Amino acid sequence: MTVPAPAPAMTFEQAVGICKRINARAFLAMGVTDNPVLPSLAGVSLRDMLTAAEMVAQHNASQRRGTGGREFYVVPADRLIAAVFVGIHYEADETVIAIEPQQRLGEWVLNSVAVVDLSKQVELHDKGVAA
Repeated sequence: MTVPAPAPAMTFEQAVGICKRINARAFLAMGVTDNPVLPSLAGVSLRDMLTAAEMVAQHNASQRRGTGGREFYVVPADRLIAAVFVGIHYEADETVIAIEPQQRLGEWVLNSVAVVDLSKQVELHDKGVAA
């Protein structure tokens, strides 16, 4: 039996690139951009996304005041990473993927996760062409 070689360690530059690709999806949702053409996350696992965010967060934490120039990057929150991963790996069919029941003020609230197609509700543009 042959044991596969371990994957090469992620470089800091790769981690920054993954974080930027994740954040691009949040920026689209926030209206910072209206271009639906986003950099691909094909082949990037959930573990890679979380590792990338941790590496970039550690870099940001190592940037100390009084050391001259500092360089910071936007780190996606774990819940954004999870949402992006779900958006990539589930079809937009409005089927509930998971439910998290929570009791608030004595009443049950069913928080649910589903992937929905918003293309008819949101106007997106790619160089002036509606998506």
